[in-house]
Parts: sequence; C-alpha cells; structure tokens
Amino acid sequence: MKIKLTSVYVDDQAKALRFYTEVLGLTKKADFTNGLFRWLTVASPDEPEETELQLALNNNPAAKAYQQAMFQQGQRAIMFYSDDVKGDCERIKTRGGAVHQAADRGNRLEHRPDERHLRQPHSNHPAGALVGGGIR
Repeated sequence: MKIKLTSVYVDDQAKALRFYTEVLGLTKKADFTNGLFRWLTVASPDEPEETELQLALNNNPAAKAYQQAMFQQGQRAIMFYSDDVKGDCERIKTRGGAVHQAADRGNRLEHRPDERHLRQPHSNHPAGALVGGGIR
C-alpha cells in the first residue's frame, strides 16, 4: 500500500500554487475546474508519479475551522525531506520564502538537528517543515 494523495487547505489556490511551485520548486500535476470546484495538485519534480499534494480551497466551514485550529497551534501539515537542507533553504529564501530554525522542544532536535520551518510569503501561516534526507 502507498500514499498517493494528501491535502492541505489553502485560502487562495493561485497564491498557494505560486508558493509551492515557484518558491518550493514543486511541479503542478493536475489542474482542472468543474463549476466552482478546482482540483489542483502538485508533486515533487524528483518523484512526479509518487505522492501528490492537493491544494484544497478552505471554502467550507469544517475546512476553515480545521485550518485555523492548526495555524493557532503552530502545526505543520507537511514534512518535506531534503538531501541538502542548507542549499534548499537558501534557494527558498532567494525565491521569497521564509525559513526559520525549528524551536527546541525537549529532545526532539536530538533526532532532527537540521529541521527548518517554512512559512508562506503572503502570510504568517506555517507551510511545513524541511528535514534532512538522512532522517526518515
């Protein structure tokens, strides 16, 4: 069994698409509209046929409440892996993304000393965490 699709709720699909493709470097995988509904996914350019991330619009009360609760708790919806955290962080910064050192939460960083947190450039909301590829 494999995970093929997971979703993240976004306020604006166009802004989210720009962030995930132009800043993080993911590739648009699917993009089609049916009435008011837009199905939009991105994937890793290194593994385009593997897991897709749906950029789902938070236009229903349950999605909005879930998204806001996760933001208030500072929870990241996505964990990205990199073989070059430093290089990827620099690339993300030059493309307008914000990268922060992970806060020390007990012994958590003993296992993930190279964890960095990503923020979307148009908000203070966490976008995810970037962790070294040797840690899986």
